[in-house]
Amino acid sequence: MNENQKESAGDSVAITMEKYEFLGPWWLILIAGIVTLAFGAIILIWPFITVSFLVVFFAVLSIVFGIAGLIRSFTLIKKQKTWWVLLIEGILSIAVGIMVLVWPFSSVIVLIYFIGAWLLVTGITATATGSTAKNSMVIVYGVLSIILGLFILFRPPFYAATTLIFFVGFFAIFRGIGMITNSITMKVISSRQNKEIATS
Repeated sequence: MNENQKESAGDSVAITMEKYEFLGPWWLILIAGIVTLAFGAIILIWPFITVSFLVVFFAVLSIVFGIAGLIRSFTLIKKQKTWWVLLIEGILSIAVGIMVLVWPFSSVIVLIYFIGAWLLVTGITATATGSTAKNSMVIVYGVLSIILGLFILFRPPFYAATTLIFFVGFFAIFRGIGMITNSITMKVISSRQNKEIATS
C-alpha cells in the first residue's frame, strides 16, 4: 500500500470513527446495551411481573443510563460541542431512577408515566447528539423513543398500561441490540485506527 492509499484509508477510518465517538467509551455502551436488552427481555418473558420488581428493574436501567451519560459527557468535553446534552441526560436519568425507587407505587400506570417521561428525555438527547455526529442509527433510536414517550404520556384511553409496558419491552430489546452493535462497531473501528497509527 502506497502513502496515498494509507492516508486515504486512515482518513476513512477517522471519518467513520467520528460517527461513533460521541457515544463514549465502547465498553460503556456495551454495558448500557446489555442492561437495556435485559430489561426488555424481562418484560416480555415475565408477563405477570409485579409492580415492585418492575420498579427496581426500571430504576436500575435509568440509573445505569444516567451514569453512562455522565461519563460520556466528561470524556467528550473537548471533543463534542453537545457534551452538555449528555450531562443533562445523565443527571435527569439518575434523578428519575432515584424517584422511581422512593416513590410509593400502587399501580403500574404511575410507573408507565415515569417511563414515558424518561423515553422522551433520552430520545431528545439521542436525536440531538446523533444529528451532530450525522449518525442515522442513533437518530432513528431517538425519534422512536420520542414517539413512544409521547404516546405513553398522551395514551389513548383504550390502551391498557400493561399493553404499553409490552411496547416498552419490544423497544428496549430493539435499542439494546442496537447499542450492543454500536459498541462492537466502535471497538472494531478503534482497533483499526490504532493499527493504522502503529503502521504509519
